[in-house]
Amino acid sequence: MRARRLDPERRSVGPGVNGSRTGRRSPWLLVAVVGLAVGPLVACSSTAVAAPPEGRTPVDLYRANLRTGAMHLPGEVLVRAVGHGPPDGAASQTGCTLDRQLGNRPIYLYRCPVTVPMERLLAAWQSMDGVVWVEPSWLEELAATPDDLGPEQWHHANTGQVIDGVAGTPGADLDSEAAWDRTTGHTSLVVAVVDNGIRSDHEDLVGQIWINDDEDCSGGVDDDANGYVDDCAGWDFGDVDNDPDPTALPDTKPDGSTCFRKHGTFMAALAGAAGDNGVGLAGVCWDVALMNLKKHPDATCESTSSLSVEAMYYAIDNGADVLVLSFKTKGHVQSMQEALAEADTAGLVTVMSAGNSGLDLDATTVYPVHYDFINGIVVANTNNLDELKSSSNYGETSVHIAAPGTDLYSADVDSTSDYAVASGTSYAAPLVGGAAALAWAAYPTLSATEVVEAILDGAEYVAALDCGSSSACVSTSGRLDLVGMLDLAEEIDGRMPDLVVSSVELSSQSGAPGDLVRIDYTGGNDGTGSAGPFRVSVRFSEDATLTADDPEACHAGSTGVEAGGSGRFFVDSCPIPGLAGGTWTVGVLMDSEEAIDELDETNNAAWDPDPFTVLEPALEVVGWTVVDDGTGDSVGDGDGVVEAGEAVELYVNVANTGNLDAEGVSLHLSTTATDIAVSRDQVAVGDVLAGGIATVAQPLGFVVSSTCAVDQTAVLDLDLDDDAGRTWQDVIDVEVVCVVDEDEHPGGCGCSGVGVGGPWLVLLAVLGARRRRDPAPTPAVRGETAKHAGRHSTFPGAATGGTERPAARDSTQCAPSSTQEGADPLRCSKCGRVLRVHAVVRGA
Repeated sequence: MRARRLDPERRSVGPGVNGSRTGRRSPWLLVAVVGLAVGPLVACSSTAVAAPPEGRTPVDLYRANLRTGAMHLPGEVLVRAVGHGPPDGAASQTGCTLDRQLGNRPIYLYRCPVTVPMERLLAAWQSMDGVVWVEPSWLEELAATPDDLGPEQWHHANTGQVIDGVAGTPGADLDSEAAWDRTTGHTSLVVAVVDNGIRSDHEDLVGQIWINDDEDCSGGVDDDANGYVDDCAGWDFGDVDNDPDPTALPDTKPDGSTCFRKHGTFMAALAGAAGDNGVGLAGVCWDVALMNLKKHPDATCESTSSLSVEAMYYAIDNGADVLVLSFKTKGHVQSMQEALAEADTAGLVTVMSAGNSGLDLDATTVYPVHYDFINGIVVANTNNLDELKSSSNYGETSVHIAAPGTDLYSADVDSTSDYAVASGTSYAAPLVGGAAALAWAAYPTLSATEVVEAILDGAEYVAALDCGSSSACVSTSGRLDLVGMLDLAEEIDGRMPDLVVSSVELSSQSGAPGDLVRIDYTGGNDGTGSAGPFRVSVRFSEDATLTADDPEACHAGSTGVEAGGSGRFFVDSCPIPGLAGGTWTVGVLMDSEEAIDELDETNNAAWDPDPFTVLEPALEVVGWTVVDDGTGDSVGDGDGVVEAGEAVELYVNVANTGNLDAEGVSLHLSTTATDIAVSRDQVAVGDVLAGGIATVAQPLGFVVSSTCAVDQTAVLDLDLDDDAGRTWQDVIDVEVVCVVDEDEHPGGCGCSGVGVGGPWLVLLAVLGARRRRDPAPTPAVRGETAKHAGRHSTFPGAATGGTERPAARDSTQCAPSSTQEGADPLRCSKCGRVLRVHAVVRGA
């Protein structure tokens, strides 16, 4: 994520089942549920909470740990909150105060009154709202007891030289020189040493320390927002500062036991001391970045589980590739289990020492070795004779591999050029950690699971470690061999995946855009190699030939699938995209838009054989009329003619010709016509059922300017929308007559009331009265609307679409004038303004 990341695409991991030979887990295809909003597939959440041992409450775990001899710091508890933000209400009820948050996670360290018994504190916290779990800060122990002897680096090249008075077995080594001919590492790879600090100015470690390039150390600001201010070169979690220097640690702890100040520096140099620099020693991986994470306070040198967990989370969040751990607790620690699970999810390799009690770990539970994790390697300690050190723990399933750990030469902490010799599984573990970085440097596209496979299956067989002949054995029956690891990594890197989708089924065969659909599919990997991160994409196609160009409904990234892995999976709550209504085919592509090369790219897509119907409403205006008789907000002569100076009310019917109801429909009126102004631009239509017609009770309105001088066709735009955000457009064209033909009717129209031409006026008056008595619209009938039968208005007295007729006139309009006595009634009828209507759909 941050400094020195070589290739983020390589980080692929999948959970699996216990392997019978290695005692670890193999990956399998994991495709989880798609989220409700955007539908991402996830292997598991980066903040997933691991389950505690079945039936154990925090108090139960506390009591069980005490029975093992575990010790904790009085008054200190670690609390995981339900959501982000400390549970301060619970704290106030227990008398505890917040010390700090662990990075950016909802895990908080509290200081409580030491006079309150821990069991009572735990019970009180667990009963509070907003608390997931609570636990004490358990004291830890180092997993090794170092001692000082001679300077030889037999672990790199054992030629039979004498070590501590014993002539070694030639070849009982890492075969480092042959491995270094192929790679010496890469500085983008980060090995996090979670221990008591690294002396970063040591001559063999200068330039090897990880630098946080996202942090500016000159201003006292948390520039990268990771929760730690000025953490430019690691962090001191014990003293809560940015100086993880171990030189201030005491020689002894308050109880009189040894502090082993050199422990972290010694480990770091074995993993990644500079090579070919003319001084000291060479680490397994010469070119590497060592993340300096100090968790022992200077005052006491006593680390706790809380400090280790915080350091592990820091490593995960800040770009570590490998975790190296060398400590133990005497009981189950919930926060530690969760941190290891998250390291797995993030794609880190975790290496831990087996311990130095000479125990069979298959018969004795030791933490953190016995937490359930995938990409972890537990390491035993061998000597220069390829024999298991008598003090080393072992186990046919619990301990995976051995590595040299006896009489190793490495950097010491007392000066910048100090070296020492020490023994223990603590020093075997960093050799394996450096090996993981070496494998990634040579083959950066490997997943964490594949790196673990290369290390374990590339081990050199040692008869003394074979569980068939010795009870003090390891699951691989082997010792770390760098050449064997690189050979197997090369073989793994050459394997090719072949992603396959064989069937797709839908929970329903119809739905509206935005509806959520469950999609079940069968898929897997028919190739010879594991597939790294790839994309699972659900798409809609019109022709049943799925491509990356088809509309995408939802997608997600998968963490990977091993060769031969397959199964039936589902994408739940996948939203239907905003498609046009109609028939579609729904399919799944397993590597669309991802850079994964397969042996066969033709079988990574499949579709549901049954068509999927996307439902959609379709609204249009099918019946309308104008009212100008002075009722409501209208102003006019009531002749149904749109004339200069009139205020017109417009009633409409709205039809839904689609296959989905439109709810909460609104109608909007606008126009760009000359001399036309909209007076009421919006009315509520309500719900319009699929296949139905709704009569709009309220009218829209517009006004014609009294000064309009040119006859025109006014285009009225009608926009519809519903509560779902869908929109439709329709238009009607209204002809407005503004000018009387003065050549034909000089001085106006001279009609003499019921006198001359009286019968014509009586007939027109009757028609006009009938129209005014029933101004409200009536529902249009399907088949009688303009769309199906000339598209006419269904309102009484309205003109039919595409026709024209003389408008009715009253006696005041046609009163005789002094210049037109005895006017011809037929001639008079021609002076009325004419309304022409063309109701044609302009857009869908």
